[in-house]
Amino acid sequence: MFAFVASAVRRGLLIAFIVVNCVAFACAAAVAQTDPRPSWNDGAAKKAITGFVARVTTQGGVDSVPPAERIATFDNDGTLWTEQPFYFQLAFAANRGVFDRIVRGWADANDHVLRNGKAVADTLRKNHYPQASIADIEEALSAQKMFSSREWKRLYADGTVARWLHQVSDFFVAEAPLTTATPATQYFDPSLYLTTL
Repeated sequence: MFAFVASAVRRGLLIAFIVVNCVAFACAAAVAQTDPRPSWNDGAAKKAITGFVARVTTQGGVDSVPPAERIATFDNDGTLWTEQPFYFQLAFAANRGVFDRIVRGWADANDHVLRNGKAVADTLRKNHYPQASIADIEEALSAQKMFSSREWKRLYADGTVARWLHQVSDFFVAEAPLTTATPATQYFDPSLYLTTL
Protein backbone atom coordinates (compact mmCIF):
# COMPACT_ATOMS: atom_id res chain seq x y z
CA MET A 1 0.00 0.00 0.00
CA PHE A 2 2.81 2.40 0.93
CA ALA A 3 4.53 1.78 -2.45
CA PHE A 4 1.27 2.56 -4.27
CA VAL A 5 0.84 5.84 -2.36
CA ALA A 6 4.49 6.79 -2.96
CA SER A 7 4.09 6.02 -6.65
CA ALA A 8 0.91 8.13 -6.81
CA VAL A 9 2.68 10.99 -5.02
CA ARG A 10 5.59 10.80 -7.46
CA ARG A 11 3.17 10.81 -10.40
CA GLY A 12 1.32 13.75 -8.87
CA LEU A 13 4.56 15.66 -8.35
CA LEU A 14 5.67 14.89 -11.90
CA ILE A 15 2.34 16.08 -13.31
CA ALA A 16 2.48 19.23 -11.15
CA PHE A 17 6.06 19.87 -12.31
CA ILE A 18 5.02 19.49 -15.95
CA VAL A 19 1.96 21.73 -15.52
CA VAL A 20 3.97 24.44 -13.73
CA ASN A 21 6.64 24.40 -16.45
CA CYS A 22 4.02 24.52 -19.23
CA VAL A 23 2.31 27.47 -17.56
CA ALA A 24 5.65 29.23 -17.07
CA PHE A 25 6.58 28.62 -20.70
CA ALA A 26 3.20 29.90 -21.91
CA CYS A 27 3.54 33.02 -19.73
CA ALA A 28 7.08 33.64 -20.99
CA ALA A 29 5.89 33.28 -24.59
CA ALA A 30 3.01 35.69 -23.93
CA VAL A 31 5.38 38.23 -22.35
CA ALA A 32 7.83 37.83 -25.24
CA GLN A 33 5.06 38.63 -27.72
CA THR A 34 4.03 41.86 -25.97
CA ASP A 35 6.91 43.74 -27.57
CA PRO A 36 5.25 45.82 -30.29
CA ARG A 37 8.55 45.89 -32.22
CA PRO A 38 9.77 42.28 -32.09
CA SER A 39 11.93 42.64 -35.21
CA TRP A 40 13.98 45.45 -33.61
CA ASN A 41 17.09 44.53 -31.63
CA ASP A 42 16.91 45.49 -27.98
CA GLY A 43 19.49 48.13 -27.26
CA ALA A 44 20.26 51.81 -27.14
CA ALA A 45 18.85 52.62 -30.59
CA LYS A 46 15.48 50.97 -29.91
CA LYS A 47 15.24 52.62 -26.49
CA ALA A 48 16.13 56.01 -27.98
CA ILE A 49 13.49 55.80 -30.71
CA THR A 50 10.69 54.49 -28.53
CA GLY A 51 11.66 56.92 -25.76
CA PHE A 52 11.62 59.84 -28.18
CA VAL A 53 8.18 58.91 -29.49
CA ALA A 54 6.88 58.51 -25.93
CA ARG A 55 8.26 61.93 -24.94
CA VAL A 56 6.84 63.84 -27.91
CA THR A 57 3.44 62.13 -27.71
CA THR A 58 2.90 62.57 -23.95
CA GLN A 59 0.53 65.50 -23.67
CA GLY A 60 1.74 68.09 -21.19
CA GLY A 61 5.26 66.71 -21.21
CA VAL A 62 8.30 68.93 -21.63
CA ASP A 63 8.98 67.56 -25.14
CA SER A 64 5.32 67.20 -26.18
CA VAL A 65 4.51 68.00 -29.83
CA PRO A 66 0.88 68.75 -30.72
CA PRO A 67 -0.62 66.08 -33.04
CA ALA A 68 -1.15 68.58 -35.86
CA GLU A 69 2.60 69.36 -35.87
CA ARG A 70 3.84 65.75 -35.88
CA ILE A 71 5.38 64.45 -39.07
CA ALA A 72 6.55 60.87 -39.54
CA THR A 73 9.32 60.41 -42.10
CA PHE A 74 10.61 57.00 -43.10
CA ASP A 75 13.75 56.00 -44.93
CA ASN A 76 13.54 55.29 -48.61
CA ASP A 77 12.32 51.71 -48.42
CA GLY A 78 9.34 52.47 -50.60
CA THR A 79 7.44 54.47 -48.00
CA LEU A 80 8.37 57.84 -49.51
CA TRP A 81 6.65 57.25 -52.84
CA THR A 82 4.48 60.18 -53.75
CA GLU A 83 0.71 59.94 -53.84
CA GLN A 84 0.97 60.32 -57.62
CA PRO A 85 3.77 57.85 -58.36
CA PHE A 86 3.40 57.71 -62.15
CA TYR A 87 6.61 59.71 -62.75
CA PHE A 88 8.58 57.39 -60.49
CA GLN A 89 7.03 54.28 -62.01
CA LEU A 90 7.95 55.56 -65.48
CA ALA A 91 11.50 56.35 -64.35
CA PHE A 92 11.75 52.88 -62.82
CA ALA A 93 10.54 51.18 -66.00
CA ALA A 94 12.94 53.21 -68.15
CA ASN A 95 15.88 52.46 -65.89
CA ARG A 96 15.23 48.89 -64.77
CA GLY A 97 18.80 47.83 -65.59
CA VAL A 98 20.18 50.57 -63.35
CA PHE A 99 17.97 49.43 -60.49
CA ASP A 100 19.05 45.83 -61.05
CA ARG A 101 22.71 46.89 -60.75
CA ILE A 102 21.94 48.91 -57.60
CA VAL A 103 20.26 45.92 -55.96
CA ARG A 104 23.10 43.59 -56.98
CA GLY A 105 25.70 46.09 -55.72
CA TRP A 106 23.85 46.48 -52.42
CA ALA A 107 23.61 42.70 -51.98
CA ASP A 108 27.32 42.25 -52.68
CA ALA A 109 28.25 45.08 -50.28
CA ASN A 110 25.90 43.74 -47.62
CA ASP A 111 27.44 40.27 -47.82
CA HIS A 112 30.94 41.82 -47.70
CA VAL A 113 30.02 43.61 -44.44
CA LEU A 114 28.79 40.33 -42.96
CA ARG A 115 31.96 38.47 -43.92
CA ASN A 116 34.40 41.26 -42.96
CA GLY A 117 32.84 43.14 -40.03
CA LYS A 118 36.05 44.19 -38.27
CA ALA A 119 37.74 45.35 -41.48
CA VAL A 120 34.60 47.27 -42.49
CA ALA A 121 34.45 48.99 -39.09
CA ASP A 122 38.11 49.97 -39.43
CA THR A 123 37.57 51.34 -42.96
CA LEU A 124 34.50 53.30 -41.84
CA ARG A 125 36.48 54.86 -39.00
CA LYS A 126 39.47 55.72 -41.19
CA ASN A 127 37.52 57.11 -44.15
CA HIS A 128 34.35 58.57 -42.67
CA TYR A 129 34.32 58.71 -38.85
CA PRO A 130 37.86 59.45 -37.62
CA GLN A 131 36.47 60.94 -34.39
CA ALA A 132 34.68 57.68 -33.49
CA SER A 133 36.32 54.72 -31.85
CA ILE A 134 36.32 51.27 -33.41
CA ALA A 135 34.26 50.09 -30.43
CA ASP A 136 31.56 52.71 -31.16
CA ILE A 137 31.39 51.75 -34.84
CA GLU A 138 31.28 48.03 -34.03
CA GLU A 139 28.51 48.72 -31.50
CA ALA A 140 26.53 50.66 -34.13
CA LEU A 141 26.96 47.79 -36.60
CA SER A 142 25.98 45.20 -33.99
CA ALA A 143 22.80 47.16 -33.14
CA GLN A 144 21.46 46.12 -36.52
CA LYS A 145 20.09 42.74 -37.45
CA MET A 146 22.28 41.81 -40.38
CA PHE A 147 21.13 39.25 -42.93
CA SER A 148 22.92 37.79 -45.93
CA SER A 149 21.49 38.45 -49.38
CA ARG A 150 20.22 34.86 -49.40
CA GLU A 151 18.40 35.50 -46.10
CA TRP A 152 17.04 38.82 -47.42
CA LYS A 153 15.64 37.03 -50.46
CA ARG A 154 13.78 34.60 -48.19
CA LEU A 155 12.51 37.47 -45.99
CA TYR A 156 11.26 39.37 -49.05
CA ALA A 157 9.64 36.27 -50.54
CA ASP A 158 7.79 35.11 -47.43
CA GLY A 159 6.40 38.58 -46.64
CA THR A 160 8.51 39.17 -43.52
CA VAL A 161 9.90 42.50 -44.79
CA ALA A 162 6.40 43.78 -45.60
CA ARG A 163 5.30 42.80 -42.07
CA TRP A 164 8.28 44.69 -40.61
CA LEU A 165 7.37 47.77 -42.62
CA HIS A 166 3.81 47.49 -41.40
CA GLN A 167 5.09 47.30 -37.79
CA VAL A 168 6.54 50.78 -38.32
CA SER A 169 3.14 52.00 -39.50
CA ASP A 170 1.45 50.29 -36.54
CA PHE A 171 3.94 52.00 -34.22
CA PHE A 172 2.95 55.43 -35.52
CA VAL A 173 -0.77 54.59 -35.44
CA ALA A 174 -0.37 53.60 -31.78
CA GLU A 175 2.12 56.22 -30.64
CA ALA A 176 1.87 59.31 -32.87
CA PRO A 177 -1.27 59.09 -33.08
CA LEU A 178 -1.59 58.56 -36.80
CA THR A 179 -5.20 57.77 -37.61
CA THR A 180 -4.73 55.61 -40.70
CA ALA A 181 -1.92 53.65 -42.24
CA THR A 182 -1.64 52.08 -45.65
CA PRO A 183 -0.72 48.39 -45.35
CA ALA A 184 2.84 47.81 -46.47
CA THR A 185 1.67 45.21 -48.98
CA GLN A 186 -0.04 48.05 -50.88
CA TYR A 187 3.09 50.17 -51.33
CA PHE A 188 6.00 47.77 -50.98
CA ASP A 189 6.89 45.58 -53.97
CA PRO A 190 9.69 43.07 -53.36
CA SER A 191 9.75 41.87 -56.99
CA LEU A 192 12.81 43.92 -58.00
CA TYR A 193 14.91 42.31 -55.27
CA LEU A 194 13.48 38.86 -55.88
CA THR A 195 14.02 38.92 -59.64
CA THR A 196 17.49 40.48 -59.41
CA LEU A 197 18.93 38.02 -56.93
